Amino acid sequence: MSFILNHVLASGRLTPVGRQDGATSYFHVSGSGTLVNPHPGVVKKSAIAQFKHHVRTGDDIHGGFQTTTRPIRVELRILTPDGQEFTRPEITMQDIYLFRDMRGIPVGNWTWTLTGEGPHILLNEDGVTGERIFDPECFFSVAVEEHVRSESAGPLIADEPVTESGLNFSFDLFRFGTFVATVGPSPNQWRGTMSLRDPDGNAVARTSRNTLSVPIDLRLLDRSRDATGHPRHWTLQLRPQGPVVGPLRLNATVIASARTTVEAIQKRIDKLLGPHGHFIELYGENKDGKVAVRFKDTDVVSAETLDMHDILRKQLEKYPQIPPAVPDKVDANTVYTLADHPESLGYGIAIKAGSMKVDSIDLTVGPGVRLGAGAAAARLVVKISGEVKFEFAGVTIGSASAKGRPSVGASSNHFSSLP
Repeated sequence: MSFILNHVLASGRLTPVGRQDGATSYFHVSGSGTLVNPHPGVVKKSAIAQFKHHVRTGDDIHGGFQTTTRPIRVELRILTPDGQEFTRPEITMQDIYLFRDMRGIPVGNWTWTLTGEGPHILLNEDGVTGERIFDPECFFSVAVEEHVRSESAGPLIADEPVTESGLNFSFDLFRFGTFVATVGPSPNQWRGTMSLRDPDGNAVARTSRNTLSVPIDLRLLDRSRDATGHPRHWTLQLRPQGPVVGPLRLNATVIASARTTVEAIQKRIDKLLGPHGHFIELYGENKDGKVAVRFKDTDVVSAETLDMHDILRKQLEKYPQIPPAVPDKVDANTVYTLADHPESLGYGIAIKAGSMKVDSIDLTVGPGVRLGAGAAAARLVVKISGEVKFEFAGVTIGSASAKGRPSVGASSNHFSSLP
């Protein structure tokens, strides 16, 4: 069993520059930079460049002109630290260690370069005016798709079909935790019994529901091996009552539980947000007749974590995003819109929030303060600077600001077992 991590090594926007070549005009684009923390995996390069061409059509529709979007041909290259182009479809660990010293420290940087040139266009041919090229843009990204093999043990029974004749499944139950067997997909479809029997044939647990759950302690685990240490298999018996309704599947595994410490949770939070929320930028901006809340994550690992768990996706889908930002992908150093509202409040009054920003974010977990040290609690403290202004005809008629450091606390019994 494996999962996929998408590592964005570089992404951004470049602005092509207009140039002349004799009587023709064209756009040229170029850029370069460092690839952040290369990982092994399949290389995913993407580059889109285009411009608008206001061209004569020869008819009277739209005044004899129309605007078309035309591509700019670009080349996006990856260079290894020794300056050679990397052309293979996949970066391996051998490629990465090739540019590290004996202590494993990287020597030099992996880089990217982008160059491109649009078609050469002869404007104002035969004295025709109004034809032009404009609005050039270029977006690019370099990413690696890493397939990570799970180190967790696989299921004991994986998606086995259930038949009317009944089934006996044999397996090596040599794991500490809770044995869970489920017949699905719907609990209402199962009519019958499930029994878990030890290697001696004794029934350890039995149920007529679609899920059988049994704690496996050290005493039961000892039955899984003989005196010489060889495996002794357990058996899961399924006995349907009547016909099997719909396609049913059986899955079984052992789920282990473990305790964690408050310190470990706090380290995860700090790694996600950065010290005092240093990775996260939140600020207000007035643009195109709207006042907006902008968000940017400046750390690659932090941004990938937010993206992997779709933490911001629902919020980002509510509002139009400014390219290259897209709602279903969180990239580092890309500005996203968390919320926006028309800056006009009516009656000639406008709201201005361009100076508002979050200076620090402190999210901590630990013993409660007002709740008592016996209760685990989470505390969020946000430091905000700047002010919101209300203007009438360009004149400030009022303002509001956040004083101090607003904080929110919460407690939960889910943390009660944390030391």
